Amino acid sequence: MHPKAKALNKINNQLDKQISKDNQPLFTDMMVYLRGADISELHQEQVRQDVTQMILAAQERGESLDDLIGGDYKAFCDEVIASLPGKTTRQKVIDALDIAVTALAFLLPILTLMSKDFIAMIRDLFAGRPNDLRLPVTLGQVLAIGFILLASLLLVRLMTKRALSSRTTWSKVLLGLLIGFVFAGSFLMTIKLSHIVLFSLHVLIILGISLVLYASHKALERS
Repeated sequence: MHPKAKALNKINNQLDKQISKDNQPLFTDMMVYLRGADISELHQEQVRQDVTQMILAAQERGESLDDLIGGDYKAFCDEVIASLPGKTTRQKVIDALDIAVTALAFLLPILTLMSKDFIAMIRDLFAGRPNDLRLPVTLGQVLAIGFILLASLLLVRLMTKRALSSRTTWSKVLLGLLIGFVFAGSFLMTIKLSHIVLFSLHVLIILGISLVLYASHKALERS
């Protein structure tokens, strides 16, 4: 998150605490919907602050969110979003890169720790057996990373776009099944294709790559 947006985010987090329990669920849905909009994080936080202040003022007058907005929360959010400039091509590219490097920075060490080769390496070290500390990178791991990344983006997109839609029990079950499918699919890829080794890397190199990716994320969010 850009420093200006991060500073405003901290202020907004404090303001949000003043919103009543009755208004909090709908307010949260509105903010989730806003996160999926094609506007910058700074504009998102500015809108969040404006909406929060409107709600707090309405609470002081004893008005509900329906009184304030009129009931059609999606139309209200769409109108606000339409009044703001969309992301530039540069911002979209930076955001896409940031999402990718952040996901990879966490997925690489997680998949490494979960691999049977890493567990075998740890056993060798504790048993005093020789080990070159190199771990194979399999086709299954590479495909699992790509699958998790793509599926996560699609799920986030789905959840933000449907944040203000009516939520039936079936839609909640479907979302749960989709999330379960992502984890099950990535697990099966890792297991079934573990015999296809693409190359091997020293465990410290894997750690170093993860740190470089995380540092890249910190640099990109300041852009």
